[in-house]
Amino acid sequence: MALGPGELPRPPDWQRGKQRISQYAADHGDSVDAGAVHATKSSLFQGALADGVRARPGVVDSVRAAREAGWRVALVTTTARENLDALFDGLGGELTADDFDVIVDSGSVSEGKPDPAAYEYALETLGEDPAAAVAVEDNVGGVAAARAAGVSVFAFPNENTREHDFGAVETIDVLVPADLGVSFDA
Repeated sequence: MALGPGELPRPPDWQRGKQRISQYAADHGDSVDAGAVHATKSSLFQGALADGVRARPGVVDSVRAAREAGWRVALVTTTARENLDALFDGLGGELTADDFDVIVDSGSVSEGKPDPAAYEYALETLGEDPAAAVAVEDNVGGVAAARAAGVSVFAFPNENTREHDFGAVETIDVLVPADLGVSFDA
């Protein structure tokens, strides 16, 4: 379910991450201080990005090609905005928040992926029909979210998700605009 401005009927970002960690530990027969684990994970992630990072192959070219052709581009994630800010800072201007018409983060929706709320929010904000959109996702939950929202999706696994089973979704190793089966011609 998408939220309007100022509506936040959901646990705070750190609480959702804490819940995922608690569930993971429970599923493996363990008990952990999930709040401390999540805070440490976020701090390490943001610190690693501070050293600088490069966008994955084809991402910058695809975003720019889509925008130059007049497409509206959304960044749809359910991570915390602080993580996105650290990512943009780490990219050193290679990509910025200004390269996207809308950014959906964990503060935008009540449920994280695989729930379709993040995609539904992006589509509603952009005034787009799901059938006219295409998503590129790096994890199984993101693929499920896009599909549940009616958006065509390509799996673009990262080093952590390369071995995951994306099912019948087409998997790509390098993001090349022409390979997405859509025309960026204006």
